[in-house]
Amino acid sequence: MTAADYRAMLGLAPAGAVEPTQAARGRWGVPARTAVTAAPAAPSACELQQPVTGENATPKPKRKYGNEPVLFEGQWYDSGKELTALHKLRALANACAPQERVERIERQVRFELIPKQEGERPACYVADFVAHMANGTRRVIDVKSVVTRKLPAYVLKRKLMLQVHGIRIEEW
Repeated sequence: MTAADYRAMLGLAPAGAVEPTQAARGRWGVPARTAVTAAPAAPSACELQQPVTGENATPKPKRKYGNEPVLFEGQWYDSGKELTALHKLRALANACAPQERVERIERQVRFELIPKQEGERPACYVADFVAHMANGTRRVIDVKSVVTRKLPAYVLKRKLMLQVHGIRIEEW
């Protein structure tokens, strides 16, 4: 989902929209229905470039698991599913029960599973989200598809998280 889609979903004016003048406003400062509220957008530098077609065209490479990165509030998320998980966590900030209420959310938190050894780098696991709950507990959340849940590297890291840190990863 693009930033323009989110602005439309929230009922915000599109980027580059011009606020109507006071004369164009109707009663109580509400814009009149006949007022022009948006200036025509100038084409961006990308739109001015001619697309490459024919045998010289290079198709956009498809990502390994089909996820598309999403930009939201100035931060990139690996997929729309990960962004949906963030929205669900933010909604839990208003929960009544302390064990369900989220106080703080951290993204891309690194956990060391095996420390650095001679000539080797440390083995780490990076969680998508860590939610700190109102009752003092924390939830480690990883957004996975059906395919990526079964990958041997992920299964091993999930088991090491439980063995080394005593943390069970929640898969959304």
